[in-house]
Amino acid sequence: KTTTSKKERRRTENINAAFAELRKHIPNVPSDTKLSKIKTLKLAMSYIHHLELQLSGEE
Repeated sequence: KTTTSKKERRRTENINAAFAELRKHIPNVPSDTKLSKIKTLKLAMSYIHHLELQLSGEE
């Protein structure tokens, strides 16, 4: 059971680290702002959409 717990803890830590890295790339959000995972994903999707519009010249 401890091996499984360690694996799960490592997996969770990796996911949390990835979300922390993603938060760094979302503009206009102060670095000390704590965002939920779902809010982080929604803001990232919105920003990607914004960038796609810029690239297509529609903005």
